[in-house]
Amino acid sequence: MTVDLQKARQKWFQALKPLRAEKIVGLRRGVGIPSDHPLDGVLENLHWFGKRFHADLRADAFLFLWRPGRDQSGLPSNRDGDPLRVVRAHGNC
Repeated sequence: MTVDLQKARQKWFQALKPLRAEKIVGLRRGVGIPSDHPLDGVLENLHWFGKRFHADLRADAFLFLWRPGRDQSGLPSNRDGDPLRVVRAHGNC
């Protein structure tokens, strides 16, 4: 990622208004943002869904769909309890 693009994304992110925790409870679909990192695209290739935020302020950061194209009534889930290990196994790190 170029320094200019990185600064532009940082400026955009910092301009976002904070949200109260109760406003984000539930499932949130994730979107990958290319950054020239060796793991770019790995989560998407593993059918990453996004995150789930709980009312008690816990979050499940890595939720994956078991089958691509499955409707959202099939709840996303963490595949094996250690998502970073799975991501690293499929990336270039």
